[in-house]
Amino acid sequence: MDDTESSLGDLMEQVRELERPIGNITERLRTIFRQDKRDDPVRDREFRRLAQRYAKGISERTDLMELIKTGGTITLREGLRSLRN
Repeated sequence: MDDTESSLGDLMEQVRELERPIGNITERLRTIFRQDKRDDPVRDREFRRLAQRYAKGISERTDLMELIKTGGTITLREGLRSLRN
């Protein structure tokens, strides 16, 4: 058991060592995108995916669809489960 625990501990330390530079690279890339106004393809893709989820959630709620048809507005605050008018 001691060997297994030691191996797991070594593995976890290696993972932590990998996480640090990856976090630094991620932070640098985010800063670069903000500074030169480049498009972020991952952000754009995830935004479209999230927008589709919201649209699907709203379209499944007849009360919200009726509200939209009559010119009402919807404010999204906490995700699909909390859609309110």
